Amino acid sequence: MKLKYLQLVSLLLAGVVHAAPKDLDGVTLEIPVPSGYCELGASRYESAIRAEQAQFNLNKSRIVSTFGPCDEVKELRTEKRQRLDKMGQYTTPLKDGKVLEAPNGFTRRYFINFSLSAKGAEHRKRGMDSGLAALRSFSPGVDAPQDLGFIDDDDRAIYSASVMSSAMDSGDAGVLVVVSGQTVVRNRVIHVALMQVAPSKPDVTKLLAEQKRTVESLIRANGD
Repeated sequence: MKLKYLQLVSLLLAGVVHAAPKDLDGVTLEIPVPSGYCELGASRYESAIRAEQAQFNLNKSRIVSTFGPCDEVKELRTEKRQRLDKMGQYTTPLKDGKVLEAPNGFTRRYFINFSLSAKGAEHRKRGMDSGLAALRSFSPGVDAPQDLGFIDDDDRAIYSASVMSSAMDSGDAGVLVVVSGQTVVRNRVIHVALMQVAPSKPDVTKLLAEQKRTVESLIRANGD
């Protein structure tokens, strides 16, 4: 009980609204939603976004949680918009349809070091190629994203970014930036993506700072 109380205090200090338990095939993780964001629900356009994301991640990753700025989510629910211009998402990789369980000794530090290695770079390229193929199954003419590669790492995670053209909810052309944080929590590999589309390139540094706070909250919420 004392540990849960201390975790709650740390989450409040980190600016987290709440953390919801999610079962990852035998391991339950507390998944925090950052302050100012709301998890997507079951309204018409929220469901459409979640279904599209599930199809995009089919057989590769399981979506654990998808969230957006609360003001944009509210507009989805009242059908004042159809898409989010900013969105966050937790995913975990699959193997044979099951959540991938990290082997013994596969610590967070080992994962970060592996990601920075030549083998890790090859693995990332395969993932990017697979992601582009999935994206083109929805939009055949879409341009390949500009991969900014790994942009930072710390004791908690490794962070990467990519940039590509994309439409905004208004229908206007925009620039989409995706900043991803990848880590290991309680023997599960977790990817946290934060995506934002704007008329001009969103601030990668600002998105990275948000990601670091979210990853920190994830690790604190699980006492890991």
